[in-house]
Amino acid sequence: MKKIRRRGRKILSILLSMTMAAGMMLTGITPGTNEVKAASSLTSADFLKTNGTSIRKNYGNGEKVYLRGTNAGGWLVQENWMNPTNAPDQRTMMDTLANRFGTSTRDSLVAAYEDNYWTTQDFDNCAAMGMSVIRLPFTYMNLCDDNGNLKSNAWRRLDWFVSNCSSRGMYVILDMHGAFGSQNGMDHSGEVNDGKQLYYNQGNKNKTLNLWAKIAEHFKGNPAVAAYDILNEPGIKAAATYSLHWDFYNEIYNTIRSKDSNHIIIMESCWDADNLPRPSQYGWTNVAYEYHYYPWNYISNSSGQASYTAGKVRDIANHNYGVPTFVGEFTCFDQEDAWRNTMSTYNQQGWHWTTWSYKVTGNSSWGIYNHNPEKVDIYNDSADTIKNKWSAVGTENGWKNDKIYNLVKPYLSGTVTSTGGSTTDDSDNNSTSGVATLYEHSNYGGWAVSLEEGSYDYKDILAKGIVNDQISSLRVSDGYKVTIYDDEGFKGKSKEFTSDASYVDKTSSIKIEKINNQTSTTTSYNTVKLPNGKYSIKSVANEKYVATENGGSDPIVANRDNYSGSWETFYIVNNDDGTVSIKADANNKYICAVLDEENQLTPRSDSISTWEKFKIYKINDSEYGIRSAENGKYVKADLDNGGKLIVGSDSIAGAWEAFNIEKVGDTTTNDNVATFYENSNYSGWSVSLPEGTYDYSDIIAKGIKNDAISSLKVSSGYKVTLYDNAGFKGTSKEFTGDASYVGNEINDKTSSIKIEKWDGSSSVTYNTVKLSNGKYSIKSVANEKYVVAENGGSDPIVANRDSYGGSWETFYLINNDDGTVSLKADANNKYVCAVLDEENQLVPRSESVGTWEKFQIYKISDTEYGLKSAENGKYVKADLDNGGKLIAGSDSIAGAWEAFNIEKLGDETSSAKATFYENSNYSGWSVALSEGRYDYGTMISKGIKNDQISSVKVADGYKVTLYNDAGFAGSKKTLFTDASGLGDFNDKTSAIVIEKVEKADFNNSNAYITSIANGQVVCAENGGSETIVANRSSCGGAWETFQIVNNDDGTVSLKSIANGKYVCAVVDEQNQLLPRSSSASDWEKFEIVEIQNGEYALKARANNKYVKADLDNGGKLVASSDSVAGAWEAFKITKTGESSGLTYSGSEKKAEFYLDSDYNGTKVSLSAGKYDYNAMVSAGIKNDALSSVKVPDGYRVTLYNDAGFQGGAKVLLQDTSNLGGFNDKTSSIIIEKVERPNFNNADTYITSIANNKVVCAENGGNDTIVANRGSCGGAWETIQIVNNNDGTVSLRSAANGKYVCAIVDEHNQLVPRSGSIGTWEKFIIEKIADNEYAIYSLANGKYVQANLNDGGKLFATSETVAGAWEVFDINRN
Repeated sequence: MKKIRRRGRKILSILLSMTMAAGMMLTGITPGTNEVKAASSLTSADFLKTNGTSIRKNYGNGEKVYLRGTNAGGWLVQENWMNPTNAPDQRTMMDTLANRFGTSTRDSLVAAYEDNYWTTQDFDNCAAMGMSVIRLPFTYMNLCDDNGNLKSNAWRRLDWFVSNCSSRGMYVILDMHGAFGSQNGMDHSGEVNDGKQLYYNQGNKNKTLNLWAKIAEHFKGNPAVAAYDILNEPGIKAAATYSLHWDFYNEIYNTIRSKDSNHIIIMESCWDADNLPRPSQYGWTNVAYEYHYYPWNYISNSSGQASYTAGKVRDIANHNYGVPTFVGEFTCFDQEDAWRNTMSTYNQQGWHWTTWSYKVTGNSSWGIYNHNPEKVDIYNDSADTIKNKWSAVGTENGWKNDKIYNLVKPYLSGTVTSTGGSTTDDSDNNSTSGVATLYEHSNYGGWAVSLEEGSYDYKDILAKGIVNDQISSLRVSDGYKVTIYDDEGFKGKSKEFTSDASYVDKTSSIKIEKINNQTSTTTSYNTVKLPNGKYSIKSVANEKYVATENGGSDPIVANRDNYSGSWETFYIVNNDDGTVSIKADANNKYICAVLDEENQLTPRSDSISTWEKFKIYKINDSEYGIRSAENGKYVKADLDNGGKLIVGSDSIAGAWEAFNIEKVGDTTTNDNVATFYENSNYSGWSVSLPEGTYDYSDIIAKGIKNDAISSLKVSSGYKVTLYDNAGFKGTSKEFTGDASYVGNEINDKTSSIKIEKWDGSSSVTYNTVKLSNGKYSIKSVANEKYVVAENGGSDPIVANRDSYGGSWETFYLINNDDGTVSLKADANNKYVCAVLDEENQLVPRSESVGTWEKFQIYKISDTEYGLKSAENGKYVKADLDNGGKLIAGSDSIAGAWEAFNIEKLGDETSSAKATFYENSNYSGWSVALSEGRYDYGTMISKGIKNDQISSVKVADGYKVTLYNDAGFAGSKKTLFTDASGLGDFNDKTSAIVIEKVEKADFNNSNAYITSIANGQVVCAENGGSETIVANRSSCGGAWETFQIVNNDDGTVSLKSIANGKYVCAVVDEQNQLLPRSSSASDWEKFEIVEIQNGEYALKARANNKYVKADLDNGGKLVASSDSVAGAWEAFKITKTGESSGLTYSGSEKKAEFYLDSDYNGTKVSLSAGKYDYNAMVSAGIKNDALSSVKVPDGYRVTLYNDAGFQGGAKVLLQDTSNLGGFNDKTSSIIIEKVERPNFNNADTYITSIANNKVVCAENGGNDTIVANRGSCGGAWETIQIVNNNDGTVSLRSAANGKYVCAIVDEHNQLVPRSGSIGTWEKFIIEKIADNEYAIYSLANGKYVQANLNDGGKLFATSETVAGAWEVFDINRN
């Protein structure tokens, strides 16, 4: 981290009074811990693993180790405040130096820095202080290229560091500070961006996973590596972590565990314990939880920092995750008392910690050592100058920060060196983490007190800080029993707990004791494993069968006299952790123990977490108990509540907790070799069958419905043949492997089946077919997704696109002389290669054609084809278990996975804005159409049959209107998004209009909303306490006023002025709209689209339904309509004037103005608007005093030399650390939002508005590009506009395949000369008006002009868009 104030939640700290144990040392050192004497290299006996909340040697069985030390920040991850450059991030530094000097010189310069920044003397310094660990931050750039390929010397730095630490008796924590795409978008990750380029980019996720696999494989078994710290501060733009991040942690965890089963894995929180899951939720073991603590609000306040630290202790205790706690980064600034208190507290808690950081720039309290290296100017310094500066960054040229050194050193005592694996139990007698924790509130909230084994009468619990009769929940460690008593003296009513309880009551005395088979007071039952399959469940208490009442919409209940079918059928699914999950056959949902709704059991979940996990206990030969894995309670049939099943019993007390669980059906025997499913992707009902022939009557008898099979699974060595007709006649299709979709020709058409053994030889012969050269789209039959060159061709190709979008989904098919074909990706102009040494994946990476780039095409049917690699003879499949990645790995065309639709593209397909389907759910024939009007005759000529459309896909930003009659007459249906079914408009279309629509931008204004249906204004009824309703004749004030807040993702939120709350689409309460939320998440987000003539529709992100004014319910607003069916879904939105002036977090972007360069000095933040001299000065900006500016993405800042927006001007579209010639010259400012068009990596030609000439790469790209052509004649005039991850674009000339570079040191001319993209090759395209654009260079912050005084040559030299010279028209080829 680093010197940047966190935007995470601010903790309201309360001062915690802590009772210190008598005789505890001031430093909080744990008694009995070994101190550093002499170093010796760590051996396998020193290998660390977790053991409960401690970390121990000898693979978790030896003595305790406390990991305490510092971070090697600034070495492999260059942050400019620690090692000064003028680069905004390491990525820019690397790219800039490579563009200026070449990669070889760049790498030698970086090596000079790394060779000198950290030397053996630094290891000696750390060891002399008594450190036991150093946390080592690194980024993927240290190890890999941008494609994820390991560098030839990838491990040199890390191996050297680990080896030197080991030889001095210190451990290393390997900290991935920067993942591919950046896990947070912050400069300290090495790459500044929007923070979403990892979690929402599968390619970057895959590369990160692959890198961790390689790291784990390399360091497997190395005892000097304490742990893998998998992602540093992973919250997006410093926001909190949640399930999005946890799910990816789990992917990394599983990837590491596939290579290394022993090393500790560290999960980081942003920023508190609540921002991490319980380890059991994902089945994590041998993990530690990490936190970074920076008391920003108390920089100069020791007592405030003490309160802050106490609050963190309380936070960790309250969550009681049962894993070691590691504070990976912290500082106490200049407060000596705070340093002592913080480290003492950490040591008392038995926590592990590393300060941030070992060495920093300047005389700062952040570093144990300080230095003052010369700042490197990456844009102007020569290579020799940079080398000289970077060769002087060693610690020997700095100084020891005696204050921080002497504060930290005493608290490091207690570190350990190799002891040969002693198993001495180094007990922590002063740990505050007892065997039971008692909480003030239910669900483990409020104050918390941890207790050891013992008896605590009334006075004892008061002395421990427990308030009488105020314990509401508790957690109990395994092997212990807590008994709480209603009265003091261990009298009155009592209740025993051997596991966590989220709710208890009335406690005046407590006993905590160990339990075993002899001391347990309850009957012990053993867990039992039942095989996967279908079961019925019957309550022993009332002898009723358990049913998914109301088809699964209500809690399950034991109330059926007989077993009758699906509603009384449940699937038992065994999980890897020894638990089971139970799936209701009635609705295919997992049963959830809904702990926040009276602990009732409801089949409502699509996936499995702890709430969906249970253990089954055997009571006797015919009876079983069921226990929730989440709250440790047994399921009972509550006969006082109609037999409803509830997880509420502490033990199996009798018949209420006993059930008969019996397997049903005979189609799940071990003889089964094929399973058939109702729906695609193996969902819906299923029936398993053994080898045999099954005619019509046989499949019906087995439970398979006629014409209803959509997917199947086949055991190895067997072949399934599906027949269209009874008697094994009609169309047939063979399968020798699983098929997630059986294909259009046999889907829902099966009337007879054969299942037979298959010896692996192909009984089905397909002929090769020759397709003509040209552009094609490729779509997988298995998942009906288009194949895409992911990430512009940088990643393996994958079938994952719902629709054809353009270049990334386009492939050139080229016939070779030997009868094979090659496929060239339009996205990057590379040939698709079957990379046989990388899991046979298909990647568009080759410049020329070899055997690896050759394929044969086989015709399966009139619309389906197979692809076979000429190199390994394997068929290409879309691997749906791997996200649809294309792999040359199948021995035969076994089914839909190996089948593809390959369609030639014409002009219309490439510009399609809507696709129409014959059947619902986007099946049957399909026709794609571009924007336009299609009357009856035109529609028919395009291949759409009259009255036969059943589903439609609509491109983002477009609207489709279907008409019942020709001539665009009769009733109509309007669609703004995909519709899998058309409801009452099914098979009724005779004319179509496809047109572009604009998302309305109300620019954070206050407005009132009027329903078109009844002409009434929408009101936050009762000041926002009730559902909002269209019932007011006019806008009378705050109740009828809403601020329309723009969100970063393109949605808006509606904030009621009546109560200052965001309007929420309350999906679980009839979808009503209610202003109740303090912040905006998905339930508070909407899309506003213009329908016509100032009428708008609002679509809720929560459920993808349109908002309607329900006139049958008094005009209440509900998000419940599938489409804009009429006036009920239409509204008028009228601005009431300027925004209220309030600033809402996350809703409004602001530009930041600094009085000094490099974003130093006084800072003033301003929203979009015009700021003349007086307004600017009143906002806090002095006249002629600006030196640097930060510009939010999507905005433009114009600085004027004079008041009244006059005089010279300078336009900024990006952060500018130095205003150069405009420094200290600003007297008025305009901040405005600008539209940045997306050309989606398309090929284009660019025309200068100044002379109406097309821009040309003169002399095939060898000269400056120039606007001098009368038309686009070919490659010289063709430029691909390539989207970069940071929101910029690069211009790639088709003439030579090079990127256009703004050559700042050669008169700023534009020349297509670069093989890769750096800052000089990046531009921002800004829309000025229809068909008019400006091009802004990131290299120097200037606009591109066509200089008509120099023949129309293009230069990046204009401060502003002064006229036609800076304006261009951009057209797609």
